[in-house]
Amino acid sequence: MQTLNVQDLNLLKNKKIVLAVSASIAVYKALELLRFLIKMQASVRVLMSPEAQKFVTPLSFEALSGNKVLIDGIEDWSSDFHHIGFARWAELIIIAPCTANTINKLSNGIADNLLTQTALA
Repeated sequence: MQTLNVQDLNLLKNKKIVLAVSASIAVYKALELLRFLIKMQASVRVLMSPEAQKFVTPLSFEALSGNKVLIDGIEDWSSDFHHIGFARWAELIIIAPCTANTINKLSNGIADNLLTQTALA
């Protein structure tokens, strides 16, 4: 495994990243990815599909990121805590894990949950 040098650590420094988590047993790996992004000094907001919450609770991501997790049913339109606000804020959106179902929805323009709505926005 290759080690990171100091220049690599600055690659994501202060970058605004939305980590969009779809459902898969690999959701547990998304927690590791979140830890890595924070170690790289990125600012990370997390949103989860309803199906992803069956594997890991939003509380796990909130504890690691220090931010509230955006899930269906709790959008706040009086602030930027909604799918449009997340899309505007982000410099990068990472969908991990990204299920075949999510890829299919995105490729066909189907926006039936916050994850797909944010990515398509």
